[in-house]
Amino acid sequence: MTTPAYFLQSILVSPVTLIFGPVAGLNVAIILGPVVSALSAAIVYHKITHSDLSLISGFVFGFSRLLLQESTRGHLHVTWLFGIPLVFYLLVDLFRVDWPL
Repeated sequence: MTTPAYFLQSILVSPVTLIFGPVAGLNVAIILGPVVSALSAAIVYHKITHSDLSLISGFVFGFSRLLLQESTRGHLHVTWLFGIPLVFYLLVDLFRVDWPL
């Protein structure tokens, strides 16, 4: 995890890497990727829809077939997709219009 593409992930799991080694650090990063993606999607969906079903939709996004397959193959850059819901929320918030009734 020395490439610049994994800077955020390497900073977050650096204590694990320093204590237990690089394999343990990679394993923790791969396990945390879908969890962080699911949480960010659930938070964004809840801010947009104000529904209790946002937790389920975040779970569906974070633990989708794509993310789980790529995490078993060790593709760390695909398992950390927390930025997609955040960019979606920024676009929705940017173009949100309050229509007068």
